[in-house]
Amino acid sequence: MKRIEENIKKLIDGTRNGKIKWGKKNPTTYNWMTESSEGVKVNTIIQKFTSKEVNMLFRLWNLEEKYSYLDLQYKDCNDELKSLLRELYETVSGNNLFVEDIFSDILKDI
Repeated sequence: MKRIEENIKKLIDGTRNGKIKWGKKNPTTYNWMTESSEGVKVNTIIQKFTSKEVNMLFRLWNLEEKYSYLDLQYKDCNDELKSLLRELYETVSGNNLFVEDIFSDILKDI
């Protein structure tokens, strides 16, 4: 897991410094398409969805052979990885949607 955490930190840094440009697939899904050194097209996806609780999907997808290199469900991650996925999503989306969700939840009856 340490290696995954290190790579997510690199994604966050690359996004902040403008080296990684994410596309917006829909209001809660972002993707970054790139190519490996072997020429394999890879789509990196981060998606947030809410039902009764907030969850996220982080996926590395091989576009040519249609399979996933990595699938992470936020709800199944350890605290460090959850924190990094939140930070990545907030960096990519350009806002702090988790804080908005917390406010919406605690203020729902007011």
